[in-house]
Formats: sequence, C-alpha cells, structure tokens
Amino acid sequence: MELGIKARSYTGGQVKILTADDDIDIVRIIHTRLSHRGFEVITADDGEEAVEKLLTEQPHAMVLDVMMPRMSGWEVCRYVRERDAFS
Repeated sequence: MELGIKARSYTGGQVKILTADDDIDIVRIIHTRLSHRGFEVITADDGEEAVEKLLTEQPHAMVLDVMMPRMSGWEVCRYVRERDAFS
C-alpha cells in the first residue's frame, strides 16, 4: 500500500527524520522507504543514541521503537517533552 507521502522542501533545506530501532532490518526498511521519498534519514540503534542525535542533528520528526535497550522509545519521547528546546 502506497501512501503517497513525499518530503516537502522548506526554507531550511531537506526535512530530517530520526529513526531509532535496535532491529537493523527495521532500520533499513524505514531508511529506504523514507529516503526514496526525499527525506534525510538519521538512524540510531537505541534510545540513548537517539537522544544524542536529537541534540546534534535536530530532526523535524522521529520514528521510534518502543522497546529498545538502554532507553525505550517512551523514555525518548518523555525526554523531548520535558525540554523547552524541542518545543
């Protein structure tokens, strides 16, 4: 099923999406699908790496696995919601 979603340009450049999952196959699928639609995709292997990349890469959106080692997707979301820098 194709959703027809494509990245739209904005004045700052390409739309960045961070995807975090400890399953490399899932990361590859998400990366392939999103990058073919024009998104810049940043990947992380776990929640702690996702937070590090949030701070350095400043993505526009995230796709997170809920159950990851070191820090879950829920904890990453909580981290973002608790900080004004991401509002």
